[in-house]
Amino acid sequence: MSSAFETISTAARIYTLLKPITGKELSIKAHTVAGQTVAFNALIFEVAYQKQRLVILKKSPTNTDAGVPEISSDMSFDIVTEYNGAEIRFTTQMAEQNEEDIQLLFPESVQYLQRRMAHREHVSYSQNIILTLPYKEETVTATVRDISAGGLRLFIDKPKVELHFKDVVEDCTLTLSSDLQLSCTLEVRHAHRGKNNQLTLGVRFLNLDKTGKRILARFIMDLERHRLKNKRNS
Repeated sequence: MSSAFETISTAARIYTLLKPITGKELSIKAHTVAGQTVAFNALIFEVAYQKQRLVILKKSPTNTDAGVPEISSDMSFDIVTEYNGAEIRFTTQMAEQNEEDIQLLFPESVQYLQRRMAHREHVSYSQNIILTLPYKEETVTATVRDISAGGLRLFIDKPKVELHFKDVVEDCTLTLSSDLQLSCTLEVRHAHRGKNNQLTLGVRFLNLDKTGKRILARFIMDLERHRLKNKRNS
């Protein structure tokens, strides 16, 4: 598995990732102990956290005329799906099956990769994610309002700060939490000053190294996880 994938191994986080894909189509490869492989599509019907089961329908509703290959209890199941720009992969075993569905064991780990660079997570003021950047002879603080693997949307309240399309700002510090900071270089892709004199910037990361990309991907995934959890509890 590529190191770009994030490995999720706690049951609560796995549930948070898998719950939103209820009703989504899965691409499944089932392997027998003899080395045979059958591939088919299925629909994930239920993510049962308390029972530690995944319930899948044997036939995809988008291909109801196609029969599903014979499934046996000695098979392992490699499952791939996509949700909200992310690729999700895991391997599991059968728990039981009947005429309507197959029940799979809850996976011990899930591989997660956010593929869509444009996928953005909104940042609330209470999350207090800030960017500090050098401007002339001073350091300016900007408030981050959304974040993606590709860049940021920022608010700057200082009227004297002027940044324009294609300006490059080096030696910036993105503070994601009290103990997590990321050094970065940014290029301005959009700049607009509103009626209240607040400067709104859209910026993209330039030359972010692998460690930085990994930190950013993990942080965005955590933001998404918290958002989905709050939505589920509301």
